[in-house]
Amino acid sequence: MSALKLSPTLHYMAPWLRKSAQMLRTEWVSLTLILLILLALYISNALTGFDRALLDLRFKVLSRSASDQVVLVTIDPKSLRELGTWPWSRTLHADAITQLNNAGAARIGVDIDFSTFSTNTADQALEKAISATDGNVVLPVFQQWTKLRGDDVTYTGPAKPLAANAKLGSVNVRPANDGLVRQYDRLHTWHSNFLPAFAAEVTARAVMGTEPFEIDYGIRPETIPRIPFVDVVRGTFDADRIKGKFVFIGATAIELGDELAVPVYGALSGVELQALAAESIIQGRTLTPPPIPLDLMMALLIIILTAKWFAHTSKGMAFAALAGGTAFLIIIPFLIQANMPINLPAGAPILALGLCFVRGITQ
Repeated sequence: MSALKLSPTLHYMAPWLRKSAQMLRTEWVSLTLILLILLALYISNALTGFDRALLDLRFKVLSRSASDQVVLVTIDPKSLRELGTWPWSRTLHADAITQLNNAGAARIGVDIDFSTFSTNTADQALEKAISATDGNVVLPVFQQWTKLRGDDVTYTGPAKPLAANAKLGSVNVRPANDGLVRQYDRLHTWHSNFLPAFAAEVTARAVMGTEPFEIDYGIRPETIPRIPFVDVVRGTFDADRIKGKFVFIGATAIELGDELAVPVYGALSGVELQALAAESIIQGRTLTPPPIPLDLMMALLIIILTAKWFAHTSKGMAFAALAGGTAFLIIIPFLIQANMPINLPAGAPILALGLCFVRGITQ
């Protein structure tokens, strides 16, 4: 009897149950589609360009001055003009190292290629000047691929007599896939061993971690103190500006061609880039992503919390939530980066919010 009594009820509820099941299937299909789009774009790094644009914006807004612990000795147009023919005799570099060492420089990084031999007198003068610093001179090494990223690698370093009394640091940098130098490696492979990066060795902080980091381009390179090379050689500089500082010597004159494409500033000379990496290390601004995929976790949480809400609210409220949520997701990384050396990507959470919004207003 009970079955006979229920059958009209079931018959009455059947269309409603079919409609509910259809809606449920449609809802799950749309949610699954959102997840698949998010994961596909995240795994393929398709959001990287957007995240980099936001990072560059944070650099511009969160700008800061240099620490005054790094000094650039610049091979600039004034020095080229007053000291004559380029390349200079190594006796001039020897004089510069001697002047800086006598002024009390903590370390002297010479970003100049001394891999070939010069005249005996000039080489001996440079060797003697380096030896007198008791290991406080850092000379550059670098690797060159003679074929397009093949296995044929040329290792270039200073001549052995010069390297014998100096420390070595790698000046190799890798541009990102947008052609700009963004990351800085603390360690580099050198033959079968590892060698500190140039800035890490000059600042004597080579052991503070091994992972690459994002250079903080919020540090304004023009605030790094500079002294023309010619003034150092002639001794016409204030020694107090050098005492206890980390000194980088290198070419900043555009005509010497040592320029690298970078975010925010367009281009910097090689030695300016090394000095900016040193500033990032000294100021504790070696930016790294969170240790876990926090952006992906935030994106999944947004889908869970907002997907259904967007489908059941008015379009006005949906637009307001989209604008407010996007602003919030942009501001949070600003606050984090301003106080900690953490680069929190925001592309995935913003995409998740946008997909949930589109799903909601089209249902």
